Amino acid sequence: MPCMSVRIAVLVVPDDRILGRLAPIGMGAAAGTCLVVDLADRIGYRGAATTLGALRTSGFHRSHLQPGREGVAIVSRGDLAIDEALDVTSELVRRWPATVIRMPALDVASPRRPIVVRPFLPELEAESPERVVWQRLSLGQQPPGPSLPPISRGRAQQILRGAVSSRWRWVRSWAQIWRLV
Repeated sequence: MPCMSVRIAVLVVPDDRILGRLAPIGMGAAAGTCLVVDLADRIGYRGAATTLGALRTSGFHRSHLQPGREGVAIVSRGDLAIDEALDVTSELVRRWPATVIRMPALDVASPRRPIVVRPFLPELEAESPERVVWQRLSLGQQPPGPSLPPISRGRAQQILRGAVSSRWRWVRSWAQIWRLV
């Protein structure tokens, strides 16, 4: 049975490879139970054992079509082109309460209007036509829009190793970003 309250967010993180790995996982963890689809194929998260390409070849199992537990599940693109991967993704998102789709770039056709996540560097910032979420690097100047608090190196390393908690301040701050969806 399809999930009735499906939320889908599309993220693009063009400027920062580490933030590009952390942001989709943080937003997913803030949702509680979430499927993260990495169409950029760069998260490299230990939990991403399944690819969309493998699902297309071998078919879906119940564990792919609906969550079996609370938390973040990650699936990468694999060997599919973006448009093929989006077709497979459309089958998956129907039964997940929340999905974060990480697109590789702004110039790639997206199923929804993307949210761009950028590091906040006040001396380099210009007006941006996209919906932007700023990752603050320090507690100094406030960005011109929604922002995330600084994340410590230790927390970032924990997330990249597969440990993430919805109780962490940085993860909780993603709840405001879900309201943009």
